Amino acid sequence: MNNLPTALLVFLLLLSSTPLPGVENAAGPEAWPMFRGTPSGAGRSTVVLQLPLKEHWSRRFEGGAFAATPVIYADTIYLGDLDGHFTALSLDTGKTLWQFDSSDSGFPSAAAVSTEPEYPFVVVGDDFGVIRCLNTNSGKVVWDLSMEGEISGGPTILHSSETPVVLVGSQDATLVCLQLTDGKILWRHEIADQIRCSPTVD
Repeated sequence: MNNLPTALLVFLLLLSSTPLPGVENAAGPEAWPMFRGTPSGAGRSTVVLQLPLKEHWSRRFEGGAFAATPVIYADTIYLGDLDGHFTALSLDTGKTLWQFDSSDSGFPSAAAVSTEPEYPFVVVGDDFGVIRCLNTNSGKVVWDLSMEGEISGGPTILHSSETPVVLVGSQDATLVCLQLTDGKILWRHEIADQIRCSPTVD
């Protein structure tokens, strides 16, 4: 009788440590392109940090308050603040490459940036429920889509299909799947209550 719980625990531990086919279990060394690094939300990187860590640069943002974590791709950091500024920074120097300013909304959640060079896009939602796709080279709006509730969880970009897609949840209790290139709604799914987290895909 006492061996059953132990055997079950060992099985679950082995299962949790086994990579699933087709699932990214760790972000690559050069990127952290979405919240928790991968579509599966693994929260792990293949980078081995060299200790002790040393500060490379630091920067102060005047008047900015942050609730979102930054994302990184192609030596660029993407970060939104609660005052409506979404900024692309040089990973090497911390200098601003471009900045998009929203007139009356802030960015409470992480963005997601495409890791395919032919799709130079970063997608971010705001607290007014607007999902925006910006060009990573210029910061110009490629498309936008208004939901009925705040976007408080970061988008998830998937490149596994012929057409790359982005998944976004909203506090209007809706999960949408959008075509990355133009924001076209491919499908939507409604639940009973608000969605406040980033979608994950196994």
